[in-house]
Amino acid sequence: LRCLYSAMRPGLVNCGWLSSQLKNKSKTLAVLDASWYLPSMNRSALEEYKQRRIQGAKFFDLDGKFSDPDSSYPHMMPSKEIFWKHVSELGIQKDSFIVAYDGKGIFSSARCWWMFRAMGWNEDQVAVLDGGFPHFAEQYPNQVDNTSLESIPKETTNDDLLSLFKERPELICSLPQIEKNLEEQEEIVVDARPKDRFDGIAPEPRKGIPSGHMPKSVSIPWTEVLENGQLRDSDHIEQLFSYNSIDIKKPGKNLIFSCGSGVSAAVLNLAAYAAGISRKASLYDGSWAEYADQSEQQRPIHSRSTYEEEGEP
Repeated sequence: LRCLYSAMRPGLVNCGWLSSQLKNKSKTLAVLDASWYLPSMNRSALEEYKQRRIQGAKFFDLDGKFSDPDSSYPHMMPSKEIFWKHVSELGIQKDSFIVAYDGKGIFSSARCWWMFRAMGWNEDQVAVLDGGFPHFAEQYPNQVDNTSLESIPKETTNDDLLSLFKERPELICSLPQIEKNLEEQEEIVVDARPKDRFDGIAPEPRKGIPSGHMPKSVSIPWTEVLENGQLRDSDHIEQLFSYNSIDIKKPGKNLIFSCGSGVSAAVLNLAAYAAGISRKASLYDGSWAEYADQSEQQRPIHSRSTYEEEGEP
């Protein structure tokens, strides 16, 4: 299973590979529907899963079970105890090969991939389905389960996942680290939001949050690394970073990926990983929803007018 996987880009599997694993009834394969949608998309991930899913897929509840219940910010990383408890209920074993997909192509599945890595899961045992459900359903309709589900049964695993895996805090960036970096500028914040929100000329989707960006951050909209729901080639991804004077193939300042609420930042993180990044990269879990929250503290926010006036890069 891993031999064939190694021929693909890191962090990704293609539809043909997944189809063959399903056909061969791979005992270690664990397929997760990690779909999640912005409110503006008017789609229910859970309801769609109940109607249609890739054969054998379990539902990875990003906005519910796999979110910190005590945070006021959207889908923040839960504690390791909560995470592994719910992973166990998906029937995942310590030797499972996890394939995450979503209903857009590549979107929230990248967040699922990052969460498993940040919680210490073996990087070679988790991947995102390139093209997601839309591509798979088009190419392999016979391996789509259209049985309607009333409820989702819990499964169990004999493995004590909590004790087997050690968190990787270097993959998660916190607000104190962001605030420290504002002063020291030892890491580069790469913002995945649409450019007009980064520039401060379009509103944020969350009420009470101004648009704009962190000082010295760079803009690479997450949609730029995708084409028709699939990850673009590695040369194109490298070029997007090089436009911002970042050579991801060479050592340099660590990267911090940020976005609106920690989902599309994971798409950029996955893109850099698949393209063979040779420097450290983390994801700012709270992202713009936390940073730009004016109710707690005023933090510096720049806009297009800021860098027109000050020559900010």
